Amino acid sequence: WLLGSRKFAEKVYRILSSDSIKVHPLLEQLPLDVNLVAISSAVCRAYNMDEAVLKSRAYHAREPRNAFILIAKKKAGKSLAAIADYLGYATGSTISHAISRGTGRLRADSAFGERINQIVKSLT
Repeated sequence: WLLGSRKFAEKVYRILSSDSIKVHPLLEQLPLDVNLVAISSAVCRAYNMDEAVLKSRAYHAREPRNAFILIAKKKAGKSLAAIADYLGYATGSTISHAISRGTGRLRADSAFGERINQIVKSLT
């Protein structure tokens, strides 16, 4: 069921049934069987930074942190709570928000997607 007018419902069904919905290739691949420490190490190597900086709230660590979160959740299937705990956050809601931001950035920034793909390849 869909709440809204008939015209709205028809438009939604048309969009959902079309081939126009594209998913970034990173999010389509098979999940990785790695732990958060391995993902963190790979991200830190790719961004040439220390793990303490990755876990900090520093603005300049935002991109690497988003890469870590996307790989941990979308590729390795880790829970929001596990990722939040690893990074020292109180809840998974911050992680959920970062996933939304990161997914949007994947669509807009091909260089970010390529860097994530390189990190994922280094883990396999």
